[in-house]
Amino acid sequence: MDQVRQRSLHIKIYVALRASGLRISFRSLVYETRVKLSEPTSEDLNRESSAVWDAAAEWWKERTEENDPYRLFVHGPALSDACGDVDGLDVLDVGCGAGYFSSKLAGAGARVQAFEYSEYLVALAADEESRQPLGIQYEHLDAGLISDRFEPQSFDLVTGCMSIADIFPLDAALVGIHSVLKIGFSLPHPIATPPGNRWQKDPDNGFEGRMMSSYFGRRRVVSGLNRVVGKAEGPDIKVWHMPLSDWQQLLSDVGFAVAQFAEPHPSSAQVEEHAGFNWRPD
Repeated sequence: MDQVRQRSLHIKIYVALRASGLRISFRSLVYETRVKLSEPTSEDLNRESSAVWDAAAEWWKERTEENDPYRLFVHGPALSDACGDVDGLDVLDVGCGAGYFSSKLAGAGARVQAFEYSEYLVALAADEESRQPLGIQYEHLDAGLISDRFEPQSFDLVTGCMSIADIFPLDAALVGIHSVLKIGFSLPHPIATPPGNRWQKDPDNGFEGRMMSSYFGRRRVVSGLNRVVGKAEGPDIKVWHMPLSDWQQLLSDVGFAVAQFAEPHPSSAQVEEHAGFNWRPD
């Protein structure tokens, strides 16, 4: 069952962004203009997402903190590298989940504030903080309210480990993130893998490669989290997919400039050592 989730984690594209001097008020950007009027409201979508994460919180904490080779050896270290030296920095962790990456940041010397829309997940994070204090301030918050909750230009770095693609409306959250970042500082975050990707072998010539479908589509994609955790009831987590060109335009419109681009993936040695990798050696 783990392979269903692994397909959404096997490769991540990390973009480190620097806040430019441009300060803008909220305006409708890529997401809002491409969502059909029949789509649920952002409140409905957030409530749906929160319900699934609440139901899967215990499994997710155990899975990601102890047994997920991608998080431990691939996109976790890649995101840490993109964040750089955080010692002494004021950092905001967007969609912190059970506090996995918040703890990493605090352990590296950052002053961390973190929020999560799933009340169960943020409760797990707060419980861990009470048992092993790192000075992290956790709270329950909708990402669309970042600019209402935090003061302008109050953070040296804002990041989100596997959370950005869950947010709707994303444009509002990015505008909020831009507003709370100090000028010239950065937002390292992963961009989710395109939907429908899998390894496929051509039976005629033996060629094997990574196939993806609907890359140029712009829609909500079911991640299959319920099937992974073995729960038949409740809604699936749905994340947003759009091509990299749309990501670039959206981020540029908000006022960011791409400063670093990386595509982490497991090495041949890691694939051989850890059975959990749904990947082929180089």
